[in-house]
Amino acid sequence: EKDGKVFIYCSDNTSYEGDILVGADGTYSGVRQSFYKQLDAIGELPKSDLEDFEVGSAAMVGVAEPKDPEKYPQLKDKFCHFSNVMGRASDRGWSAMNAPDNQICWVASTALPKTSGKAQLFRNSEWGPESIDTTYKEFENLPCPWVMLPGAGLGTLGYEQLIFARSKLYEVLQNRVPAHMISRNKRVLRITEKDNKIHIHRSDNTHYQGNILIGADGTHSGVRHSLFKQLEDQGLLPKEDSKDFVIDAVVMVAIAELATAEELEKYPQLKGDVCHFSNLMEGDSSRVALVVSLPNNQICWTVAEEISENEVGEAQQFRNTEWEPMSIDDMYKDFENTLCPWGGKMGEIMESAQGSVNVERKLNHGRTVLMGEV
Repeated sequence: EKDGKVFIYCSDNTSYEGDILVGADGTYSGVRQSFYKQLDAIGELPKSDLEDFEVGSAAMVGVAEPKDPEKYPQLKDKFCHFSNVMGRASDRGWSAMNAPDNQICWVASTALPKTSGKAQLFRNSEWGPESIDTTYKEFENLPCPWVMLPGAGLGTLGYEQLIFARSKLYEVLQNRVPAHMISRNKRVLRITEKDNKIHIHRSDNTHYQGNILIGADGTHSGVRHSLFKQLEDQGLLPKEDSKDFVIDAVVMVAIAELATAEELEKYPQLKGDVCHFSNLMEGDSSRVALVVSLPNNQICWTVAEEISENEVGEAQQFRNTEWEPMSIDDMYKDFENTLCPWGGKMGEIMESAQGSVNVERKLNHGRTVLMGEV
């Protein structure tokens, strides 16, 4: 830069000048390399670009137009198939999603082992992908979620992802479990292990025992509190559960079921045979709204907002073992005026739904397994 101008020098000995330079010249950006070198020389290169970082995975994303669409009957359906496969004995995964005009959007990924060491460390300023040809060879034999099984006709690997309301899941589970095996309004006080059995002590002085306990008792899990106390006493509580963590974003997810003719008329996206997936980010804020049309006049929606550094402090720090959701009513009030991608405000959709805020993990110790919201 000189005299209020930016000068560009190219490999063919040509040069250019202008008022502003936008460096969008790809992964091996010459603009970035030169810019970072200048910043480093004057001590203004961001810390994140001075440090090495470990590349934990490699991924490829593409859109394919199959030469033989008949091989993939999923392309004929009017709804979207989203399928994935995860290797049983490897860290590789493959996802496929049908798109209009006989196209398939696909993603292939693999986790890189930590033992790879410094070979997997890069400076942000020196980042570059592996050869495309090499990456293709790495992934080409990974099984596709949509396959023709020899001698068995059409078959699939992996599982298709489904979106449905939690209340529907409860209905399915209750229909599969005999009524006499379900105890309601019971609270777990503590759990103990003895003689190769797990013992459950509850607030009404009842006691149960079994071989394995799966703690899926919600955000205020008594199983989790008791298990974590035992782990802490034994020095076995995972580090991430013994430290404070900062909540840097708030997210609400729910499914709205629209019933009135007026509601249905307002959202014509529900009338078609295709899935509408739309999102909107408000201009000067970090708030994002996302809506997805579902069968039976339902809308899956998400509203998310980052918490600024000024808002992050002790009030935003929690122990994982003490996590509790924010008041749903307060969150509704905070998000109801968020702009909706399909017009109007998100509050108009939120009135027809119930949402939740949660952190999900899985942890097992001894004869106890924690699943779901922790």
